[in-house]
Amino acid sequence: MAATVAPEVIEALRKYDTPTVCNVIELFEQRPRNTGYTDDRIKACYPALPPMVGFATTATFRAGAPPKGGDTYIGLGGQIEKIAAMSGPKVVVFQDLDDRRSRRRSARSCVRRTRRSGVSD
Repeated sequence: MAATVAPEVIEALRKYDTPTVCNVIELFEQRPRNTGYTDDRIKACYPALPPMVGFATTATFRAGAPPKGGDTYIGLGGQIEKIAAMSGPKVVVFQDLDDRRSRRRSARSCVRRTRRSGVSD
């Protein structure tokens, strides 16, 4: 069941960055304070933009190797349906489960393909 949050609450949350929100959540003592940290893999792609707030839909994938077979986008339809059904601002989060070296190879390959196709940022 989707949570309903008043638009003014969403707007008020835009004033705070993630570390500030996380520090406040720690005060509720719902889990040990030494869990839930992110590491250097989490980076702001556009650090000049202000904080954003939204309801997240998440997915995992592996991009470092060709698919073992079948439809590589088998869950994409369901993901799109979940996103469309969400109210309020939406955030889509994908986590690449490959090791760092595989992710770097995959990213370099993607950049090369993009440059060859003439697509730019």
